[in-house]
Amino acid sequence: FDFLLEQAIQLRKEVPERSVAQIIFILEAEGFVAPGVLKRPTLERHLYKAGFGREHMQMYREARESSSKRFCKPHRMMLIQGDIKYGP
Repeated sequence: FDFLLEQAIQLRKEVPERSVAQIIFILEAEGFVAPGVLKRPTLERHLYKAGFGREHMQMYREARESSSKRFCKPHRMMLIQGDIKYGP
């Protein structure tokens, strides 16, 4: 079961919005587990204990959105920066 949990965590890290039902479907489609063996509440409980529950992934979503924002102003010449080494 540890291997399945590692695979589920990897799938959740790749796409934090991915639901537990989607993770189970992917694991079944790739042949890691037989269909119907892995149940949603069980996987949800183990993901939550490992720190990858839906509430925990909110932090990763916010970090992804905030770390890749571009710094720009809406119009030209709204922010001017200069560097003067020697004065008159």
